[in-house]
Amino acid sequence: MRGLIAVLVALSVWQGVVWASGVPPFILPGPARVAHALMDHAAMLAVNARFTLANLAAGLALGWRLGSGRRSIWRCRPRRGGCCDRC
Repeated sequence: MRGLIAVLVALSVWQGVVWASGVPPFILPGPARVAHALMDHAAMLAVNARFTLANLAAGLALGWRLGSGRRSIWRCRPRRGGCCDRC
């Protein structure tokens, strides 16, 4: 219940700032305008979100793989007396 109240207060403050500031809507749109744009462009946003999530997954997998390889090299590097015991 507290979360819902916090969201409603945040939306109300946002709308109040929009009305009080007099800033043009293309600079500071109100929450209703943003919700309307979300509904109008939902299909395009879904395609772009899918592409973004695929890039995120690919970057995470690549970073994990490169990090794992680097860890193996770092772990088995020569030390003062030769290679570590775990190699």
